[in-house]
Amino acid sequence: SSASVLLLRWEDDLSVADDLLALQKLFRERYNYRTEAWNIPTCPNPTSKLSIQLAQHVEYARPGHLLIIYYVGYSYVGIDNQLYWAW
Repeated sequence: SSASVLLLRWEDDLSVADDLLALQKLFRERYNYRTEAWNIPTCPNPTSKLSIQLAQHVEYARPGHLLIIYYVGYSYVGIDNQLYWAW
């Protein structure tokens, strides 16, 4: 396939699970993209686990290969101008 898709949601946010499955099916069946869904753990500091998952996704990078990261959730920019994902 010419693209890899990582679909992310918070593990406790079940309200978006069906929509993410439908989107995953679309990417896989209509576009023949490699897809992976991953639930961000709801724990005090999920950053390290999320960073590992993102790093594994980036390993698919090569010229002419599209990487897509689709995140369902909230985010905000902190006073340090960094983007933070939140649930």
